Amino acid sequence: MKQNFIFVITLLTIFSIVNAFPRQFYKRDTIFNPCTTGSPDTITVTITPDPLVAGPNVFNVTGTLTNGTIDTGSELLIQLQDDAGEVIGEPFPFDICANVTCPATATTFSLQEEIQIDTLPEEYNIQVQINDADGNTLACATSTVPSA
Repeated sequence: MKQNFIFVITLLTIFSIVNAFPRQFYKRDTIFNPCTTGSPDTITVTITPDPLVAGPNVFNVTGTLTNGTIDTGSELLIQLQDDAGEVIGEPFPFDICANVTCPATATTFSLQEEIQIDTLPEEYNIQVQINDADGNTLACATSTVPSA
């Protein structure tokens, strides 16, 4: 009788633990879409780790530009925004010509940049832009990261 009671308690404990696993392993995939305005070309963005964490993060940006020119002064700009579109912290600008032969009018590229993030809000947006030397947007992708 005592062994049956211990078995039932053990079994209930195991079921409780197994039932809790899906919530503990819920993963918020970060899916990037083209920006709604000001983006003549689309780019593909992936991040590691996904979702972002406080600490080092790597952005991989690939695409083919067909509009505009990448010249000296063109930049890849990564920024985090709150729900109102206000920039969180400082944007992260990177010199594209350090990785791509400039000038370029139609180019396929692959950029990898590491950024250090100190803190992240529960919900935020990520915007990745490629701007020419005059600040015109050549390509843009955005993602909304919901709370867990």
